Amino acid sequence: MARYNQTDKFARVMAFVIVLTAVCITFLPFLGCAPFFTKGEPREAVVALSMLKSGDWILPISNGDVIPYKPPFLAWCIAIISLITGGVSEYTSRLPSAIALIVMVVAGYRFWSRRLGIRAAMIGAVVTFTCFEVYRAGFACRVDMVLTMFIVTGMYSLYTWAMERNMHRLPWVAILLLSCGTLTKGPVAIVLPLLAVWIAVLLCGYRLWKCTWKMAVVALLALIIPALWYVAAWERGGQEFLDLAMEENFGRMTGTMSYDSHVNPWWYNLITLLGGLAPYTLLLVIFVVCLLMPQLRHSVKGGFYRWRTADNARFFMFIAPLVVLIFYCFPSSKRSVYLLPMYPFLAMQIGLLVMWCARKAGGVVKSFTGTVCVLAIVAAVAFCLLHISAFTSQFTPGLSIRTMQSIGGLMAPAAWWKWGLVMLSGLVGIIVFVQLFRAGASTATVGMCGVMVTLYMAFGGVYQPAVISYKSDLPMARDLERLQPNGEIYSFVVTDMLRFFTADFYVGDRIVPFSYEMSPATGLILIGDDDVWEFHRQWDGKVALTDTVAQWSKKSCDIGQPVTLYRYVIDDAPRRVARQESLPMDAPAPSSVKPVKPTQSKAATPAAAPLPPAKADSVKRTAVANKKDSTAVPAVPVEKKVSQSATESKQAKPDASQAPVTEIPDSPTAIQSENNNPKTHISQ
Repeated sequence: MARYNQTDKFARVMAFVIVLTAVCITFLPFLGCAPFFTKGEPREAVVALSMLKSGDWILPISNGDVIPYKPPFLAWCIAIISLITGGVSEYTSRLPSAIALIVMVVAGYRFWSRRLGIRAAMIGAVVTFTCFEVYRAGFACRVDMVLTMFIVTGMYSLYTWAMERNMHRLPWVAILLLSCGTLTKGPVAIVLPLLAVWIAVLLCGYRLWKCTWKMAVVALLALIIPALWYVAAWERGGQEFLDLAMEENFGRMTGTMSYDSHVNPWWYNLITLLGGLAPYTLLLVIFVVCLLMPQLRHSVKGGFYRWRTADNARFFMFIAPLVVLIFYCFPSSKRSVYLLPMYPFLAMQIGLLVMWCARKAGGVVKSFTGTVCVLAIVAAVAFCLLHISAFTSQFTPGLSIRTMQSIGGLMAPAAWWKWGLVMLSGLVGIIVFVQLFRAGASTATVGMCGVMVTLYMAFGGVYQPAVISYKSDLPMARDLERLQPNGEIYSFVVTDMLRFFTADFYVGDRIVPFSYEMSPATGLILIGDDDVWEFHRQWDGKVALTDTVAQWSKKSCDIGQPVTLYRYVIDDAPRRVARQESLPMDAPAPSSVKPVKPTQSKAATPAAAPLPPAKADSVKRTAVANKKDSTAVPAVPVEKKVSQSATESKQAKPDASQAPVTEIPDSPTAIQSENNNPKTHISQ
């Protein structure tokens, strides 16, 4: 290890500042530029929102009836940050993942700079956060990057304790990291680091018994803090929580889950790994092609020989990602994010490869850097052309609707700072590309890092938000806020595990599943166009969809189908009154709907309008919350609708094989989605 130590303290500090600055400016300014456009992010964020609304920090209920699928560490972080900033937003929801990535990169630089040198550690750090899979996870409100940070930093800490301190005393920092990782996604945060270090220590010649019992002590101590939360959550959620925890942690590993979740073959991990390493996969391809040169092959053989006789740090750099890869080949459930703990170690290997190529095969580094420069220049030129009306008028005709939706955000007017990012990326690409013909491979390495950082800044701040914003359900949520500013909005989704996660987050966790027994007699309900037939089949003769309030032709990013907002009326009033009479004394009073004489003229009925649903007859949803405010709405239009619907139900029962909703107008008003969505801030 002493061979790799750097004595220049000033150089080490300056390199640390450069790495920290590079990773911070790549992520922190742009976390709130894009709205939520997948169901995964708002599903995690709404847990923190429900924590702040209900005050339940152990096992909060979100989306009306959903208990969290994962432990609460990420939700705690989001909730604490949101308390400081004043509300839950896209930025505060994604900030924990970005902070976790920054900590992992900085910790990796500090760990490897003491063992492999400052230059190799700096290149490895830049490669780490510019691998596309790592970059994507650092920008997402998901548990994966937070879990990866605890696993990787836990490996670093355990390696230092086992290899360099001969397992002297207890590694309390590593124990705390493993405990927090378990509170993020489960016991895998304990198993993976201990397994990787245990195998590496054994292969380096340590005694089996000593390694095993000390690793077991670390594992038991790391389980104490998570066990406190699991016990508290079990007391709160009962058998339902216990079954969910067992299925998510053990059923996923053993392939005994009650449903298929990301089932893929073992080689799926290799494919996603090659894709996740992009754009450095191209560097590896160029290197493999250059191996055809006899002189380069001879140098590579010498490098492999030196690798076999390398120190423990280089050996651990190879063992750790291999253990992660083999570990995740066994479960039937496989996702690309499961392999995230491999990337910091693979990035260091790529960093060493770049340094070796700079000495032995400079053309490899120059070719890769030149390709990245061309990509940055082309992206900047394309962005400029899309803002020239003369070009777009000739280019856009004939394009599909999906393509126009994708590039529509790029064609929208952009703020000055977005133009600055695009110009900076293109300018750095031009400068580095020109210097490739004048300078050596070492300068090309520095240029590669600079181009990658500026290109990802433009991607996260300009390109990606403009392209994916049209997928979000944010426009639908804004319409729902206008149509129903207070009170609950009900939903019906055929697929059991799906909900309107995105819209529910943006309206403040007010979208709850429809229940015939517990929902009020009338209200607004969201139903996918493909699910409305199933809704009518289940509630035929009991629930009538009397009016179409709004319709969105774009497919929802959560349920994957167009959505319509209906006004529903429950016809089985006697059953509801009987249920309300059985509630406690402090429950809301039952509805006092009076039937209207059928001889009354239809013209006397007021015109239907998208009014908020009546809350005076709502029943407490005991599985969700204990107390909710009730807003009264004039009952005359509702009475007439109920009477009219009941009369029509007596005259002719609807046939399930025919069009289910006869009350919907032929041409309902369509509400157009917005392409350019600013960051939405939801107050507590």
